[in-house]
Amino acid sequence: MARSGDDARYRCHGYRKQTAAHAARPPSLLKPTFTSRVSENLTSSFLYFSTVKAKNMSDAGSEDLENEQNTLGEYEGERNEAGERHGSGRAVLPNGDVYEGQYQNGQRHGQGTYRFKKGAKYVGNYVHNMKDGEGSFYYPDGSKYEGSWVKDMRHGHGIYTYSNGDTHEGQWHQHERHGQGTYHYHSTGSMYRGSWDNGRMEGEGEYVHSNHRYQGGFVRNAPTGPGKYVFDLNCEQHGEFIQVEQDKAPGEWDDIGPRTDVLWIPKYISGTSHNRNTAALKDLRTLVLKTLVLRTLVLKTLVLRTLVLKTLVLRILVLKTLVLRTPVLGGAAVTVACGSVLLHVSSGHRLFFLRCPLLTPAAGRTMSALPLFSFGVIADIQYADAEVGCNFAGTRTRYYRHSLRVLREALQLWARAPRRPDFVLQLGDIIDGLNAQQQQSGSSSSSSSSSSSSHSALDTVLREFRLSPAGKEVFHVWGNHELYNFSREELMVSELNSTLHVDMPLGEPRPSGDICAYSFRPHPGFLMVVLDAYDLSLLGVKDSSLRYQRALRLLQQHNSNADLNCPPTPTEADCFLQRYTKFNGGFSQEQLDWLDSLLTAADDEQEKVTIVSHVPVHPASTEPVCLAWNHAAVLSLLRSHPCVVLFMAGHDHDGGYHQDGGVHHLTLEGVVESPPGSVAFGTVSVFRDRMELEGQGRTTSRVLRFD
Repeated sequence: MARSGDDARYRCHGYRKQTAAHAARPPSLLKPTFTSRVSENLTSSFLYFSTVKAKNMSDAGSEDLENEQNTLGEYEGERNEAGERHGSGRAVLPNGDVYEGQYQNGQRHGQGTYRFKKGAKYVGNYVHNMKDGEGSFYYPDGSKYEGSWVKDMRHGHGIYTYSNGDTHEGQWHQHERHGQGTYHYHSTGSMYRGSWDNGRMEGEGEYVHSNHRYQGGFVRNAPTGPGKYVFDLNCEQHGEFIQVEQDKAPGEWDDIGPRTDVLWIPKYISGTSHNRNTAALKDLRTLVLKTLVLRTLVLKTLVLRTLVLKTLVLRILVLKTLVLRTPVLGGAAVTVACGSVLLHVSSGHRLFFLRCPLLTPAAGRTMSALPLFSFGVIADIQYADAEVGCNFAGTRTRYYRHSLRVLREALQLWARAPRRPDFVLQLGDIIDGLNAQQQQSGSSSSSSSSSSSSHSALDTVLREFRLSPAGKEVFHVWGNHELYNFSREELMVSELNSTLHVDMPLGEPRPSGDICAYSFRPHPGFLMVVLDAYDLSLLGVKDSSLRYQRALRLLQQHNSNADLNCPPTPTEADCFLQRYTKFNGGFSQEQLDWLDSLLTAADDEQEKVTIVSHVPVHPASTEPVCLAWNHAAVLSLLRSHPCVVLFMAGHDHDGGYHQDGGVHHLTLEGVVESPPGSVAFGTVSVFRDRMELEGQGRTTSRVLRFD
């Protein structure tokens, strides 16, 4: 029998069909580029810029895909006394759409998932049949919106990820970007942050490029009025953008009115010289012209960089070509690295240059001042949707929600770095086992609903990586907390199996089955090996499996406690016996044989090898309770291969370090035990003769030299 809550056809509130005129329009942003034409009058001593249109923003998605149906269809689920849909239920609508979630008095109300026949999907909160509250909408083209909804419209704070990789994070108003927001251009790495009005850049804003930024006002997506370009070296060019309407015949204007171009009128430069007399301006004009030539030469040097490094004669030629000495008042000594060449400008001279990949402050470093590559490292994020918690023993505090803020800060720092890290190592325990406990306590029956907390927490963390320019190439390591939340079978097909998702070529062969171990070469002569520290473990496998039974026998041989998460008491025969707990694990012989073959080949090629694991293997680099079960076998293997330079791990939230012969054992501090106001992560820069860890917050900075 039809009910009143189901009979009335659902009417969209505030919807309109999108057209080219009032879709969330892709603004064309103007960015500066250098011009080689400099006029002969006095103002030619300043840098001039031409303006070209930057890559358009993505469209904000099709509202047609968001129109949901509310006719009867088929329904299975709970009802109230009046026979209306009430409680949990699943409805298949006549048009093929499917809704599964909460109902109240015949209407979608509460958490639910609406799957559209055309491939779109909404997961989130409903109020009286309308998307309202927090929710995520996934479009068939791969774009998605995650954030706040009000009466079926994007409204409030939200993040829109477009199909081309662009993202917008900020305030929304009735489906449009409105208020403060940040738009990242995926293809260029550029970014606009500032004020929006009805989907357009409007008001004060900042457009950021890799080595300079524009700050000023915007009108209808274009910079307008007074503003300035700020360069990396505290050089600012002040000026004004004026809009010039194009001449067009009647009817040629588009649907938003006359189209305008903008013209940049420079006024003055600050931060380059304290002397403003005519002679200084003339010198500055000459210097700027030389700088443009220098920039061209440096860019061309990129192609010849290998030859420059090998040939002393070319280094001398580059040195002679690139040094610019122009007398100014009161100059100081400056040392600059360009490729492998150091340029020193003594007192009484100043080197004026624009930032480029090969020209950066050297601060007195040696000839190997530029790293070969770099990567970000972060460990034990252990996010959960809870404020605080504690460890198994109840002796240490964990800051679950703050850990997500630490990750966000790390990604922002890496994204803003002059040289963005080539990849990120996530050393395991990306979410906390508390998520599994929450889902078990909150679920009374179905296994599908019991996995929602873990999946939601994981998606929350991975979203931070996806939205950041620094999170495009991430190598994930499996820890014990991943295996508290998911089985090995689930992890092997998830985003945490980096072998399925990274762009960097992986080494072959890899271990068979579901051992998540692999290798890759980020730079010639350097090999990274990721190990699976729970290949031998009770976690993530069925109790009836041979793997579980084999691990259980090993654990019970050394730990007689009823609770296997409780460490055994050390003995004189084995002072590190505490490692035999359920939350630790070990490496199977198959994985060790695979590692041995990799290291043997690396020895022959004279490569430098870094090994990554969630669990440490050297007793001096961690507490005994955090050691791998068969750490001695791994140590013996490492000591037999001179190619190994670093073993990096997490697991011990206090971190640790020890050098064993030529091998550095580094245990990274855990994010989850960083209280508000503190962080824990780092950036590793790799040189020919060393690695430099630049730690943030609780993470200790270190220089790891290769013997």
